[in-house]
Amino acid sequence: MPSGPGERYDFFLSRRGSVAAVAIEVADVLKENGYKVNVEDYDFRPGASFVEAMHEGIKNSRDLLILYTADYEASLYTRKEFTSFVAEAAQSAEERHIIILRCEDVPLRGLLSDIPFQDLVGVHDTQERKRRIILLGFYRVASSFLSELERRKSSLLEQIFVVDFNPNVYRALQERGIKVYYNDISNSASLIHAGLADAEIVISSVPDSLLKGTTNEKLVRHVRVVNPTAKIIATAEELAETQILYAAGADYVTLARLDQANELLDVVTAAEAGQLAGLKAKLDAQLRDRQEILP
Repeated sequence: MPSGPGERYDFFLSRRGSVAAVAIEVADVLKENGYKVNVEDYDFRPGASFVEAMHEGIKNSRDLLILYTADYEASLYTRKEFTSFVAEAAQSAEERHIIILRCEDVPLRGLLSDIPFQDLVGVHDTQERKRRIILLGFYRVASSFLSELERRKSSLLEQIFVVDFNPNVYRALQERGIKVYYNDISNSASLIHAGLADAEIVISSVPDSLLKGTTNEKLVRHVRVVNPTAKIIATAEELAETQILYAAGADYVTLARLDQANELLDVVTAAEAGQLAGLKAKLDAQLRDRQEILP
């Protein structure tokens, strides 16, 4: 319960009555991870002015979290919550965000249409929202990783959950049946509901030179705070970065340059032994009929 007008929150949760149960679940997840949430179900006092509670919540919350449904825009109150937050954010010196969790399979329209959203469509079981292996960002290494899983350990594919901001990747993963959130991994607040707190393994395979608005070190530190027990796998480009990432909380750090160097050594050794054709045949077998998300 809030102490009164002026109390600061991390999130104001805006929703219609049809998703009240989801609102409680989302609020509980955020609160468990140390965030303060203003949500009607907990914070609007019985008998108090609903409009006044909305007014105070919008003013005193850093971010707006929308549970989007087909009837979201049909309500004067939820429309007012959104438009008032946009106006308030435009006058604020503080960086403020709108985060959307889509709860029904309906398109986002108007000013909402270009805001990244996370998808809860078709996910009704609370436990189903908890992901065992999370990929933060999706580029060529992640694409090849999924391809190898398809070839060698397909049983793990149903436990993979990708968070990425590329609409083409989002559509391609959905077509393959891979669970994916359309979101920007640099926005740490929006990662909370991706299931980080419950993940067993979190992988950051995109190098810093390709990341925008974040780094592997920042991602590792955020994940470690949210989930102290997760096994975190990060990516380094320079040798010195490995120790920085380990100090931040990574459990393992990959360096593509070392993997390629070891492969080149194997190729040279095979060439000297007259076995290069055999090694090439193994590579050809891996490439044959390979259909990656990112070719």
